[in-house]
Amino acid sequence: MQSMLTLATQLTILAVATGSAAAHSGHGADGGSYGFLHYATEPQHLGAGIAVALFAALSIAVARRARALRPARATHSRRTPRPPA
Repeated sequence: MQSMLTLATQLTILAVATGSAAAHSGHGADGGSYGFLHYATEPQHLGAGIAVALFAALSIAVARRARALRPARATHSRRTPRPPA
């Protein structure tokens, strides 16, 4: 239960701390929208998005490789089953 409380605390701090973060100045200053087009065309957002996508792809590739190299688990039980009576 303590780890869930710690996780909740960390997520709360993260949510509060990132409220004022901006990739560049002028967010909302001109009354513009925050639609998808803004994030898809601004170089700052586009660069960050590409970096996150590359990091995610690399993380998935490393995890799959680690899983493939891990020895298979034994599927049988250590207890020998009793013969039918």
